[in-house]
Amino acid sequence: VEESWCVDALFSVCSFPSRVVYDPCCGMGTIPEAAVRAGYEAMGTDLVYREYGDAEVNFFDLSHLPGVDIVCNPPYNILSEWIDHAIKATDNEARIAVFTRLAFLSSMKPYFHGIKEENVLISGNIMIGEGTVIKNGSRIVGPVIIGKECIIGPNAHIGPNISIGDN
Repeated sequence: VEESWCVDALFSVCSFPSRVVYDPCCGMGTIPEAAVRAGYEAMGTDLVYREYGDAEVNFFDLSHLPGVDIVCNPPYNILSEWIDHAIKATDNEARIAVFTRLAFLSSMKPYFHGIKEENVLISGNIMIGEGTVIKNGSRIVGPVIIGKECIIGPNAHIGPNISIGDN
């Protein structure tokens, strides 16, 4: 489950042009609620009702999702298939933001090839403290340790073998 501070940090540094954020794995609603706090319209669905959104909606059954940007924390065991489907089901100008473990990103490079990336690239062994915000255009290559409550960027280039303290 994603922490609300992580989602709030995402919305503070990324924009979603459709102004409608859809979370197809909404669980207890952390992401849609953060989207609303950030000024977006939001909707959420999930396979199972967990306190928020519409239940019994299988994301893989949705073949076309016009006019929405997707922000979610999908199941890790089907993440590759999930991203494939999200790319196919959304409009070309849609943005897709996924919360996942950093260790998984090294296997995801094919998904980012050719996609306009204006935000953040993180690779390698990275530890980032709670409350730290990584701003647009930043590149972090591990091993890197970044303390709590730091603001990195915009357009910062950090690493490898760098350690940054708190604040």
